[in-house]
Amino acid sequence: MDLIEIHAYDVKRTAMLVKMFGYLQKTWNVRFLFMSATFPGMLLEMLKREVQIEQIISADEHFYMLARRHRVFVKEADLLAEESVSCILKRVARGENVLIVCNTVERAQRMYDTIKKSGLSFELFLLHGRLHGKDRQKVEHVLMKKMQSPFLSSTPMVLVATQAVEVSLDVSFDVGFTDPAPLEALLQRFGRVNRKPFPPVEPKDVFVYSQPTRFDGIYDEEEVVRALHLLRSKGNGFIINESEVSSWLDNIYSGSVLYTWMETYQDAATRFQRTIVQELVPFFADTEIADEFYEQFDSVPVLASNLLEEYRTVAELSPLAAEELLVTVRWKTYQKYKAQPYKSPHGMVRMVRVPYLSEYGLQM
Repeated sequence: MDLIEIHAYDVKRTAMLVKMFGYLQKTWNVRFLFMSATFPGMLLEMLKREVQIEQIISADEHFYMLARRHRVFVKEADLLAEESVSCILKRVARGENVLIVCNTVERAQRMYDTIKKSGLSFELFLLHGRLHGKDRQKVEHVLMKKMQSPFLSSTPMVLVATQAVEVSLDVSFDVGFTDPAPLEALLQRFGRVNRKPFPPVEPKDVFVYSQPTRFDGIYDEEEVVRALHLLRSKGNGFIINESEVSSWLDNIYSGSVLYTWMETYQDAATRFQRTIVQELVPFFADTEIADEFYEQFDSVPVLASNLLEEYRTVAELSPLAAEELLVTVRWKTYQKYKAQPYKSPHGMVRMVRVPYLSEYGLQM
């Protein structure tokens, strides 16, 4: 089983995933290949406690020298501020493909609407976690097709996204603008800029905006602050040497941050082991365990009420295709907006009393 990008900043989910890896290896003899550009020391130690690690493979110094792709600038402003948007539009006007990453869906939607009203000629896309699978695949397909065949259009592309862009999207933008975030998240966002060709012709610019630093329920503020401090210490316009990333992460995850991380990790791992892993029974579905699982992962697939008829129609032909109409939301969000579930012939579908718009996603 290949597993790509486990992030330390999402400590509760990380703890549950690592516990599940241990269960799968010990019970079912599953073998794993973990791949990541960012692997802090304490995360590797937690993996070693649960999973037998046969070999650790790292890139050599020559590869890292070839992979100098990003020139980093820290901007002491809010990404949504008027002057920030003006800087973004200047790069669009130059004909560059631009990536903009916001930390929340609401901020991404605001940025999307602002860029949309600029009057410039470009192709604009919005990608975030409240798009269902069908619409998300549509956006990703168009983006990747155009980037793989740039001769088809000379019009620049602008993608406004959330963390959804950090994984499984093979795109290569000319310049990036992002909200502040933990270092691992920032590096993943940078990775969607100057991705191709490899080795790069020259480093490309990425801009990290420093305000605000608090995003409740998304990132630990101290991890965000430490990431910004580290980037500032390198000087504006420094070029990332990826061989140094592990030491940067170990520096961030130290002292009080490491203590809090370990405490949260142990609590989440213990609860998950007790309430989920020990209760698993092969070929047996339990609604209560499923709800407990979704609550602990703080992530549950739901169907918008205005998509029910479409879901029924699609499910008659392909239950699997119907699943692409579901949107994953946080457990508390589901509890706030939940409606009577739809009991389909293929299982229970959790519903929410909010509309879904194809361009913007789930409206909350």
